[in-house]
Amino acid sequence: MSAAPQTLVDERAALQVYLQDLLSAAAPVADIAPVQIESSGVVAPHAERAPFQCLLFKTAGLSLALPLAELNGILAWPQTVTPLPGHASFFLGMTAQRGVQTKIIDIAQLIMPARYVFSSSERPRYLALIGGQQWGLACDSVAEVVTLDSHQVRWRARRVNQPWLAGTLVERLCALLDAEELVKMLQGK
Repeated sequence: MSAAPQTLVDERAALQVYLQDLLSAAAPVADIAPVQIESSGVVAPHAERAPFQCLLFKTAGLSLALPLAELNGILAWPQTVTPLPGHASFFLGMTAQRGVQTKIIDIAQLIMPARYVFSSSERPRYLALIGGQQWGLACDSVAEVVTLDSHQVRWRARRVNQPWLAGTLVERLCALLDAEELVKMLQGK
């Protein structure tokens, strides 16, 4: 028997419910060890780790964080995006940037397919480049760079479902992305 759906009026409360749903497979905070950035810059659970920096950005009202070690750059939205028919709805097309063909992903559509539909009239403003600039995540705004300690993140211990979700910045109601896992997932689609 499922619970009755909740009516959420407050955007912050809705985001908190969404992030809690994403983390429902996570172990309790007390069972999660600190993490470290390996030489590749990937967030690695169950190891000790020093403070690390993240870029905070928004897309479709969703707040996301990406470790700077995994970020290849931020670009203004390209003048030309070439749509490619036959791809998933989150695949917006390709653009040539810095001599590289970059595949543009609507990260909000990928993360929340049932709750968000891309509107071509509301074009994103930036691309966050990951995966050696092979992938660009559509962003509405780039907020700030923050330095985080492990205790500021609620880490996911088992990442079978949504392996791209490393954890949550609880104080900021923000999902922490694992770009390496996100790229692996995108390459498989």
